[in-house]
Amino acid sequence: MQRIFRKIGYCPTIKTNVSLPIIYVENSPFGKVVYEKGTSDCPYIATGFECSIKCPIHESAEDIIENP
Repeated sequence: MQRIFRKIGYCPTIKTNVSLPIIYVENSPFGKVVYEKGTSDCPYIATGFECSIKCPIHESAEDIIENP
């Protein structure tokens, strides 16, 4: 199962704050609900542009979310 969580942060490529949807994938061992960070859905890249940096918003998002 997947869930989308949003992370707000500054994008140096487009020089503005962005609400970035990040897909988290469920990995629930032993009945504990845990989501691990997956990919992000960058609105800049979605418009057809390329980005040459690692996304600082995605990088700063939590790697694991427990019991959301």
